[in-house]
Amino acid sequence: MNSILRVGFGILFLVFLLPHSASFGSGEPKPEGRVLISQDFQEWLWLPIPYSVRQEGKKALAEGRTLSFEHRGPLFRVPKGFGNLPAGRMVEGPEAFGGGRSMLLAADHQSDQIVGLHGPYGHLLEPGKSYTYRVALKGRGKFYFRAWVDGVDPATGKTAWLDFPNLIAIPVTDAWKTYSGSFRMPEYDRPPYRTSAKISAAIVVEHDSTVCVDDFQIREGGD
Repeated sequence: MNSILRVGFGILFLVFLLPHSASFGSGEPKPEGRVLISQDFQEWLWLPIPYSVRQEGKKALAEGRTLSFEHRGPLFRVPKGFGNLPAGRMVEGPEAFGGGRSMLLAADHQSDQIVGLHGPYGHLLEPGKSYTYRVALKGRGKFYFRAWVDGVDPATGKTAWLDFPNLIAIPVTDAWKTYSGSFRMPEYDRPPYRTSAKISAAIVVEHDSTVCVDDFQIREGGD
């Protein structure tokens, strides 16, 4: 009798497990990874212009160049979450994504525009790890999301830049379009240097390009 009961309980246990095990089968979508970046550029702040930015701005104006940021007296406007470094200009209404607000990056003929390296994209990505992205873009030129791979020699403490790979590179069009995909942060073996555990990155718009950016998201995980 005991053996019959044991068999009966075993069958019930297996029946209970089957539906739960099947939910993790290959036909089900994988759970999405942790969100690292999610920006819609709806909130902007007026902040005091840092001294170094003010000096560079004066030089640019003296050379007849257009500033990459908006300013009002001693203040400049920056998207919330980007710290106190310039991060493009705010556009809104018909020119913005969905009629809201977006970030406009316009690099002149002399230099590229680099955004977020010492802000939201600093110490962000792990070597060897995969990520998925989504971004809405329009303009002229290319949108780049570029890594700044640094390394340190443990014996001497000397640091060096090891590489600057473009993780995302998208030619933009004159109408808003949303792009999505995945990338893998490369691993590096460059003795005597050891790469950082977390690599910084930035949005880059190269010279003579104009790119509007919105709905930028990066998640852990990918193909």
